[in-house]
Amino acid sequence: HMLHQAHLNQTDEWFLGLVLYTGSFILDFFDGYFARLFHQSSDFGAVLDMVTDRVSTMLLLVVLCTFYPEHFSWYALLAALDYSSHWVQMYAAKAHHKTSNQDKNFIVRFYY
Repeated sequence: HMLHQAHLNQTDEWFLGLVLYTGSFILDFFDGYFARLFHQSSDFGAVLDMVTDRVSTMLLLVVLCTFYPEHFSWYALLAALDYSSHWVQMYAAKAHHKTSNQDKNFIVRFYY
């Protein structure tokens, strides 16, 4: 199928994928940072941000499963860990996972 054929033809282009994924991560960070800085954030925007983050991560893992099916178990574990850790963080905080709270563990504050 199409994704597998693209993988076979461009196996040396992993660096481009890494750059694009890193760029997406950086843009997502600054989008949220400036929204909070300029008080342009909303509950809807926070949920939309989290949903698009989770969907994009899951899609990346699906693509990796297509290219490297022998590592399916690891990708499934990463998907479950990503989804569950964000759900637990939101549930524990009773708010969006990026809500500022100085009582949080410093590792959690750094990550979010």
